[in-house]
Amino acid sequence: MEAIAKELIESLMRNWPDEKAPPPCRLVLYVRADSTELWDAWATHEFRGISVVVRGVQHYVKTGSKNSSDIAIAIDAMADLLLGRISHIAVLSDDTDFMSLYAAIKRECGQSNSKDDIPFLWLVTDRSGTKSATVLDFFPDSLMHVVRLSDDNRSEAANETEAEVNSSKASNVYAEIAGAIHQEFTPGTYGSTAFQALIQERWPKHPMAKSNGAAYGTEFKNNVWPILEKAGATMASQKPNKYQLP
Repeated sequence: MEAIAKELIESLMRNWPDEKAPPPCRLVLYVRADSTELWDAWATHEFRGISVVVRGVQHYVKTGSKNSSDIAIAIDAMADLLLGRISHIAVLSDDTDFMSLYAAIKRECGQSNSKDDIPFLWLVTDRSGTKSATVLDFFPDSLMHVVRLSDDNRSEAANETEAEVNSSKASNVYAEIAGAIHQEFTPGTYGSTAFQALIQERWPKHPMAKSNGAAYGTEFKNNVWPILEKAGATMASQKPNKYQLP
């Protein structure tokens, strides 16, 4: 994924769409906190003519951490724009949630009913299946620009996208399992094996329905327990693990 990100940024900076937005004077990269220095070394060498800022984003959960970067980007973008540090915002992301950022900028900065007054450019990639069809149908074409990947990296990106979709589906199943446990079990203390019959009945093809012993307990603790905990369950004891349902 890092190679893909580098190619996209390099391609964009070499072939900036001048007809849609002023050339960038400031490049801000949002990366994992533990790789900040690596990205800074690369970007400051690669783009010497402009100001480069690399922000290390702290992720507070093991899954779904992408939202940490999205929130940081939106907050920084609005702050920089409203405080006059920059005149335009260009966001490189396939995340369709940035429609909300566009709407906020339109409310705050649009001087007329013309979309040309909105200082926003949305940069997306030509990867398939990563953008909402609804957004593509309704978002102004003049405020969107496609950054193209090489054939090799496009294939790699497609494989990663498929992996992300599969991971999302798996997360949804764990959430369904946790919800069913809350519905079917009365408040009390349970070992993880107490829930396996329910999993076998409703999700017979899921790996947790077929695993045994430590493998089952580990998967339950890593994937179902965090969801139960957010809903108010507590860890009653360890070795063996006992879960207290509210």
